[in-house]
Amino acid sequence: MKSLLGENGKRFCVSRAALSMMGTLKLGYLVEIIDECAVLICLNAVLGLSSVLTKIDDWSRSSPVVMEQCQETLSRMYLLQRFPLKFVGVDSNVLERILFTVLSILKSESFSRDCLVAAGVTFCVALQTLLGSSGDSRKSIKMILYDAILPELCNFCENPIDSHFSFHALAVMQICLQQVKTSMLNKNESVDVNYDPISEDMGTRLLQIVWNNLEDPLSRTVKQVHLIFYLFLDIQASLP
Repeated sequence: MKSLLGENGKRFCVSRAALSMMGTLKLGYLVEIIDECAVLICLNAVLGLSSVLTKIDDWSRSSPVVMEQCQETLSRMYLLQRFPLKFVGVDSNVLERILFTVLSILKSESFSRDCLVAAGVTFCVALQTLLGSSGDSRKSIKMILYDAILPELCNFCENPIDSHFSFHALAVMQICLQQVKTSMLNKNESVDVNYDPISEDMGTRLLQIVWNNLEDPLSRTVKQVHLIFYLFLDIQASLP
Protein backbone atom coordinates (compact mmCIF):
# COMPACT_ATOMS: atom_id res chain seq x y z
CA MET A 1 0.00 0.00 0.00
CA LYS A 2 2.82 2.41 0.81
CA SER A 3 4.19 1.99 -2.71
CA LEU A 4 0.90 3.33 -4.09
CA LEU A 5 1.42 6.54 -2.17
CA GLY A 6 4.73 7.05 -3.92
CA GLU A 7 8.19 7.80 -2.60
CA ASN A 8 8.16 9.22 0.92
CA GLY A 9 4.37 8.86 0.99
CA LYS A 10 3.77 11.45 -1.74
CA ARG A 11 0.04 11.69 -2.44
CA PHE A 12 -1.66 11.29 -5.83
CA CYS A 13 1.54 10.24 -7.65
CA VAL A 14 -0.23 7.74 -9.94
CA SER A 15 -3.55 9.54 -10.30
CA ARG A 16 -1.88 12.87 -11.19
CA ALA A 17 0.17 11.17 -13.90
CA ALA A 18 -3.02 9.68 -15.30
CA LEU A 19 -4.71 13.09 -15.00
CA SER A 20 -2.09 14.55 -17.32
CA MET A 21 -2.70 11.81 -19.88
CA MET A 22 -6.47 12.12 -19.66
CA GLY A 23 -6.26 15.86 -20.12
CA THR A 24 -5.28 15.41 -23.77
CA LEU A 25 -8.01 16.08 -26.33
CA LYS A 26 -7.76 12.62 -27.89
CA LEU A 27 -6.46 9.72 -25.83
CA GLY A 28 -6.05 7.39 -28.80
CA TYR A 29 -4.14 4.23 -27.93
CA LEU A 30 -3.39 5.64 -24.47
CA VAL A 31 -6.96 4.74 -23.47
CA GLU A 32 -5.83 1.10 -23.33
CA ILE A 33 -3.17 2.04 -20.78
CA ILE A 34 -5.75 3.89 -18.67
CA ASP A 35 -8.05 0.88 -18.97
CA GLU A 36 -5.38 -1.48 -17.64
CA CYS A 37 -4.44 0.85 -14.79
CA ALA A 38 -7.93 2.13 -13.86
CA VAL A 39 -8.15 0.29 -10.54
CA LEU A 40 -4.59 1.25 -9.59
CA ILE A 41 -5.28 4.90 -10.43
CA CYS A 42 -8.46 5.01 -8.33
CA LEU A 43 -6.82 3.16 -5.45
CA ASN A 44 -3.98 5.68 -5.44
CA ALA A 45 -6.55 8.48 -5.46
CA VAL A 46 -8.45 6.94 -2.53
CA LEU A 47 -5.26 6.46 -0.50
CA GLY A 48 -4.25 10.07 -1.16
CA LEU A 49 -7.67 11.41 -0.18
CA SER A 50 -7.67 9.18 2.93
CA SER A 51 -4.27 10.60 3.87
CA VAL A 52 -5.68 14.15 3.67
CA LEU A 53 -8.69 13.10 5.76
CA THR A 54 -6.39 11.59 8.40
CA LYS A 55 -4.41 14.82 8.70
CA ILE A 56 -7.64 16.81 8.98
CA ASP A 57 -8.81 14.49 11.75
CA ASP A 58 -5.53 15.29 13.53
CA TRP A 59 -6.47 18.99 13.39
CA SER A 60 -4.03 19.72 10.59
CA ARG A 61 -5.13 22.43 8.13
CA SER A 62 -4.60 21.54 4.47
CA SER A 63 -3.10 24.11 2.12
CA PRO A 64 -4.91 25.47 -0.99
CA VAL A 65 -2.52 23.40 -3.11
CA VAL A 66 -3.65 20.19 -1.37
CA MET A 67 -7.30 21.21 -1.82
CA GLU A 68 -6.67 21.76 -5.52
CA GLN A 69 -5.04 18.33 -5.78
CA CYS A 70 -8.05 16.74 -4.06
CA GLN A 71 -10.45 18.51 -6.40
CA GLU A 72 -8.50 17.44 -9.49
CA THR A 73 -8.35 13.86 -8.25
CA LEU A 74 -12.09 13.72 -7.55
CA SER A 75 -12.85 15.22 -10.95
CA ARG A 76 -11.11 12.30 -12.66
CA MET A 77 -13.14 9.63 -10.93
CA TYR A 78 -15.26 9.24 -14.07
CA LEU A 79 -12.90 6.33 -14.69
CA LEU A 80 -15.55 4.42 -12.73
CA GLN A 81 -18.06 5.14 -15.44
CA ARG A 82 -15.67 4.73 -18.35
CA PHE A 83 -14.43 1.30 -17.24
CA PRO A 84 -17.17 -0.06 -14.91
CA LEU A 85 -16.25 -3.71 -15.36
CA LYS A 86 -12.90 -2.98 -13.72
CA PHE A 87 -14.71 -2.13 -10.49
CA VAL A 88 -17.78 -4.38 -10.46
CA GLY A 89 -17.73 -8.15 -10.19
CA VAL A 90 -14.06 -8.44 -9.33
CA ASP A 91 -12.30 -9.43 -6.12
CA SER A 92 -11.65 -5.86 -5.16
CA ASN A 93 -13.10 -3.50 -2.54
CA VAL A 94 -11.90 -0.38 -4.38
CA LEU A 95 -15.45 0.79 -5.22
CA GLU A 96 -16.50 0.34 -1.59
CA ARG A 97 -13.45 2.31 -0.43
CA ILE A 98 -14.23 5.08 -2.94
CA LEU A 99 -17.79 5.44 -1.64
CA PHE A 100 -16.63 5.44 1.99
CA THR A 101 -13.91 8.04 1.31
CA VAL A 102 -16.19 10.33 -0.70
CA LEU A 103 -18.87 10.18 1.99
CA SER A 104 -16.23 11.13 4.57
CA ILE A 105 -15.27 14.14 2.46
CA LEU A 106 -18.92 15.19 2.08
CA LYS A 107 -19.38 15.04 5.87
CA SER A 108 -16.27 17.14 6.49
CA GLU A 109 -16.33 20.91 6.91
CA SER A 110 -12.63 21.28 6.08
CA PHE A 111 -12.73 20.87 2.29
CA SER A 112 -13.14 23.65 -0.24
CA ARG A 113 -16.44 24.25 -2.03
CA ASP A 114 -15.21 22.85 -5.33
CA CYS A 115 -13.91 19.72 -3.56
CA LEU A 116 -17.30 19.13 -2.00
CA VAL A 117 -19.18 19.53 -5.28
CA ALA A 118 -16.66 17.29 -7.06
CA ALA A 119 -17.14 14.74 -4.28
CA GLY A 120 -20.91 14.91 -4.77
CA VAL A 121 -20.55 14.25 -8.49
CA THR A 122 -18.12 11.42 -7.79
CA PHE A 123 -20.60 9.88 -5.37
CA CYS A 124 -23.26 9.87 -8.11
CA VAL A 125 -20.83 8.23 -10.55
CA ALA A 126 -19.83 5.59 -8.01
CA LEU A 127 -23.48 4.81 -7.29
CA GLN A 128 -24.22 4.50 -10.98
CA THR A 129 -21.30 2.10 -11.38
CA LEU A 130 -22.48 0.06 -8.42
CA LEU A 131 -26.09 -0.12 -9.54
CA GLY A 132 -25.24 -0.87 -13.16
CA SER A 133 -26.72 0.59 -16.33
CA SER A 134 -30.40 -0.17 -15.66
CA GLY A 135 -33.03 2.36 -16.65
CA ASP A 136 -33.88 3.17 -13.03
CA SER A 137 -30.24 3.83 -12.26
CA ARG A 138 -29.79 6.16 -15.22
CA LYS A 139 -32.98 8.00 -14.29
CA SER A 140 -31.77 8.49 -10.71
CA ILE A 141 -28.39 9.82 -11.84
CA LYS A 142 -30.09 12.15 -14.32
CA MET A 143 -32.27 13.57 -11.54
CA ILE A 144 -29.28 14.18 -9.27
CA LEU A 145 -26.70 15.36 -11.81
CA TYR A 146 -28.77 17.21 -14.42
CA ASP A 147 -31.90 18.25 -12.54
CA ALA A 148 -30.21 19.21 -9.26
CA ILE A 149 -26.45 19.81 -9.46
CA LEU A 150 -26.27 21.47 -12.90
CA PRO A 151 -28.98 24.13 -12.25
CA GLU A 152 -27.47 24.92 -8.85
CA LEU A 153 -24.04 25.37 -10.42
CA CYS A 154 -25.59 27.73 -12.96
CA ASN A 155 -26.94 29.81 -10.05
CA PHE A 156 -23.47 30.02 -8.50
CA CYS A 157 -21.88 31.00 -11.84
CA GLU A 158 -24.56 33.62 -12.52
CA ASN A 159 -24.34 35.16 -9.05
CA PRO A 160 -20.71 34.98 -7.90
CA ILE A 161 -19.66 36.58 -4.63
CA ASP A 162 -16.28 37.65 -6.01
CA SER A 163 -13.79 36.77 -8.76
CA HIS A 164 -12.27 33.94 -6.71
CA PHE A 165 -15.68 32.39 -6.15
CA SER A 166 -16.49 32.82 -9.85
CA PHE A 167 -13.39 30.92 -10.96
CA HIS A 168 -14.06 27.99 -8.64
CA ALA A 169 -17.74 27.83 -9.59
CA LEU A 170 -16.72 27.66 -13.26
CA ALA A 171 -14.11 25.00 -12.46
CA VAL A 172 -16.78 22.83 -10.83
CA MET A 173 -19.09 23.49 -13.78
CA GLN A 174 -16.40 22.02 -16.02
CA ILE A 175 -16.31 18.90 -13.81
CA CYS A 176 -20.08 18.59 -13.98
CA LEU A 177 -20.16 18.89 -17.79
CA GLN A 178 -17.43 16.29 -18.04
CA GLN A 179 -19.63 13.94 -16.03
CA VAL A 180 -22.58 14.80 -18.27
CA LYS A 181 -20.52 13.90 -21.33
CA THR A 182 -19.40 10.61 -19.78
CA SER A 183 -22.87 9.66 -18.56
CA MET A 184 -24.27 10.00 -22.09
CA LEU A 185 -22.49 6.80 -23.09
CA ASN A 186 -24.19 3.44 -22.73
CA LYS A 187 -22.43 0.20 -21.90
CA ASN A 188 -21.18 -0.07 -25.50
CA GLU A 189 -19.59 3.40 -25.20
CA SER A 190 -21.97 4.81 -27.81
CA VAL A 191 -24.39 7.66 -27.22
CA ASP A 192 -27.84 6.63 -26.01
CA VAL A 193 -30.21 7.70 -28.79
CA ASN A 194 -32.99 8.49 -26.30
CA TYR A 195 -30.83 10.55 -23.99
CA ASP A 196 -30.82 14.37 -24.18
CA PRO A 197 -28.90 15.58 -21.10
CA ILE A 198 -29.15 19.35 -21.56
CA SER A 199 -32.45 21.10 -22.27
CA GLU A 200 -32.66 24.11 -24.58
CA ASP A 201 -33.17 26.47 -21.63
CA MET A 202 -30.18 25.02 -19.77
CA GLY A 203 -28.07 25.28 -22.91
CA THR A 204 -29.01 28.96 -23.20
CA ARG A 205 -27.97 29.55 -19.58
CA LEU A 206 -24.63 27.85 -20.14
CA LEU A 207 -23.90 29.91 -23.24
CA GLN A 208 -24.83 33.10 -21.39
CA ILE A 209 -22.45 32.16 -18.55
CA VAL A 210 -19.67 31.66 -21.11
CA TRP A 211 -20.46 34.97 -22.77
CA ASN A 212 -20.54 36.89 -19.48
CA ASN A 213 -17.07 35.66 -18.51
CA LEU A 214 -15.21 35.85 -21.82
CA GLU A 215 -13.70 39.23 -20.93
CA ASP A 216 -12.98 38.52 -17.28
CA PRO A 217 -9.74 40.20 -16.12
CA LEU A 218 -8.45 36.89 -14.76
CA SER A 219 -6.93 34.81 -17.56
CA ARG A 220 -7.57 31.56 -15.69
CA THR A 221 -11.30 32.35 -15.60
CA VAL A 222 -11.32 33.02 -19.34
CA LYS A 223 -9.50 29.72 -19.92
CA GLN A 224 -12.10 27.94 -17.78
CA VAL A 225 -15.06 29.26 -19.78
CA HIS A 226 -13.31 28.22 -22.99
CA LEU A 227 -13.10 24.68 -21.63
CA ILE A 228 -16.78 24.80 -20.66
CA PHE A 229 -17.73 26.01 -24.12
CA TYR A 230 -15.75 23.23 -25.82
CA LEU A 231 -17.33 20.62 -23.56
CA PHE A 232 -20.79 21.99 -24.31
CA LEU A 233 -20.10 21.83 -28.06
CA ASP A 234 -18.75 18.31 -27.68
CA ILE A 235 -21.90 17.21 -25.86
CA GLN A 236 -24.18 18.79 -28.48
CA ALA A 237 -22.16 17.34 -31.35
CA SER A 238 -22.38 13.85 -29.81
CA LEU A 239 -26.18 13.83 -29.77
CA PRO A 240 -27.88 11.88 -32.57
